[in-house]
Amino acid sequence: MSPRCFAVLVSILAASAASAADKIVIGATVPLTGQEAKSGKQFKDGYDLA
Repeated sequence: MSPRCFAVLVSILAASAASAADKIVIGATVPLTGQEAKSGKQFKDGYDLA
């Protein structure tokens, strides 16, 4: 199998596996208490919206 054919096959398999996922969870560290709580809440709201 040529390297080019192998790369195409891997790309197709990776794309099909990525589309099979129902939900992607991303973690973030934001300040929700203290002096920076106001900006932390804005970040959290933005992440929730995305």
